[in-house]
Amino acid sequence: MKEIDKEMTIMELLEEDASLGPMLREMGFGCTGCPMSQLETLEMGALGHGMDPDKVIEEINKRLEEKNSNGKNSSLVKTLSENGLEVEDE
Repeated sequence: MKEIDKEMTIMELLEEDASLGPMLREMGFGCTGCPMSQLETLEMGALGHGMDPDKVIEEINKRLEEKNSNGKNSSLVKTLSENGLEVEDE
Protein backbone atom coordinates (compact mmCIF):
# COMPACT_ATOMS: atom_id res chain seq x y z
CA MET A 1 0.00 0.00 0.00
CA LYS A 2 1.23 3.46 -0.81
CA GLU A 3 1.78 5.99 1.93
CA ILE A 4 -1.36 7.89 2.81
CA ASP A 5 -1.49 11.66 2.37
CA LYS A 6 -4.07 14.31 3.21
CA GLU A 7 -5.06 14.85 -0.44
CA MET A 8 -6.42 11.30 -0.67
CA THR A 9 -10.18 11.03 -0.39
CA ILE A 10 -11.68 8.96 2.39
CA MET A 11 -13.11 6.61 -0.25
CA GLU A 12 -9.69 6.19 -1.91
CA LEU A 13 -8.23 5.22 1.45
CA LEU A 14 -10.98 2.67 2.04
CA GLU A 15 -10.56 1.28 -1.48
CA GLU A 16 -6.86 0.77 -0.71
CA ASP A 17 -7.69 -1.07 2.51
CA ALA A 18 -11.30 -1.53 3.62
CA SER A 19 -10.15 -2.69 7.06
CA LEU A 20 -9.24 0.94 7.81
CA GLY A 21 -12.93 1.85 8.21
CA PRO A 22 -13.13 0.86 11.89
CA MET A 23 -9.84 2.64 12.59
CA LEU A 24 -11.15 5.84 11.00
CA ARG A 25 -14.37 5.62 13.01
CA GLU A 26 -12.34 5.07 16.17
CA MET A 27 -10.39 8.24 15.36
CA GLY A 28 -13.61 10.22 15.03
CA PHE A 29 -14.44 9.92 11.32
CA GLY A 30 -18.09 8.92 11.36
CA CYS A 31 -18.29 9.59 7.64
CA THR A 32 -16.70 6.43 6.26
CA GLY A 33 -20.02 5.26 4.78
CA CYS A 34 -21.25 8.74 3.90
CA PRO A 35 -21.64 9.67 0.21
CA MET A 36 -19.37 12.67 0.86
CA SER A 37 -16.49 10.28 1.56
CA GLN A 38 -16.17 9.93 -2.22
CA LEU A 39 -15.32 13.63 -2.56
CA GLU A 40 -13.97 14.64 0.82
CA THR A 41 -10.21 14.45 1.31
CA LEU A 42 -8.72 13.20 4.55
CA GLU A 43 -7.67 16.78 5.23
CA MET A 44 -11.21 18.11 4.76
CA GLY A 45 -12.62 15.33 6.94
CA ALA A 46 -10.10 15.96 9.70
CA LEU A 47 -10.74 19.70 9.67
CA GLY A 48 -14.49 19.10 9.63
CA HIS A 49 -14.16 16.99 12.77
CA GLY A 50 -11.85 19.46 14.54
CA MET A 51 -8.68 17.41 14.07
CA ASP A 52 -5.20 18.34 12.88
CA PRO A 53 -4.91 16.76 9.38
CA ASP A 54 -1.15 16.21 9.70
CA LYS A 55 -1.56 14.34 12.98
CA VAL A 56 -4.39 12.24 11.51
CA ILE A 57 -2.26 11.25 8.51
CA GLU A 58 0.69 10.50 10.76
CA GLU A 59 -1.49 8.25 12.93
CA ILE A 60 -3.01 6.44 9.93
CA ASN A 61 0.44 5.76 8.45
CA LYS A 62 1.75 4.65 11.86
CA ARG A 63 -1.12 2.20 12.30
CA LEU A 64 -0.70 0.90 8.75
CA GLU A 65 2.99 0.33 9.36
CA GLU A 66 2.20 -1.56 12.57
CA LYS A 67 -0.51 -3.57 10.82
CA ASN A 68 1.79 -4.47 7.93
CA SER A 69 4.65 -5.48 10.20
CA ASN A 70 2.61 -7.74 12.49
CA GLY A 71 3.62 -11.36 12.21
CA LYS A 72 6.98 -10.51 10.68
CA ASN A 73 9.06 -10.44 13.87
CA SER A 74 9.02 -6.67 13.58
CA SER A 75 10.55 -6.00 16.99
CA LEU A 76 13.41 -8.41 16.31
CA VAL A 77 14.02 -6.92 12.87
CA LYS A 78 13.95 -3.41 14.32
CA THR A 79 16.42 -4.35 17.07
CA LEU A 80 18.78 -6.00 14.62
CA SER A 81 18.57 -3.06 12.22
CA GLU A 82 19.23 -0.58 15.02
CA ASN A 83 22.38 -2.53 15.80
CA GLY A 84 23.65 -2.36 12.24
CA LEU A 85 22.74 -5.90 11.23
CA GLU A 86 21.05 -6.58 7.91
CA VAL A 87 17.96 -8.73 7.82
CA GLU A 88 17.14 -10.61 4.64
CA ASP A 89 13.54 -11.34 3.67
CA GLU A 90 12.64 -15.01 3.40
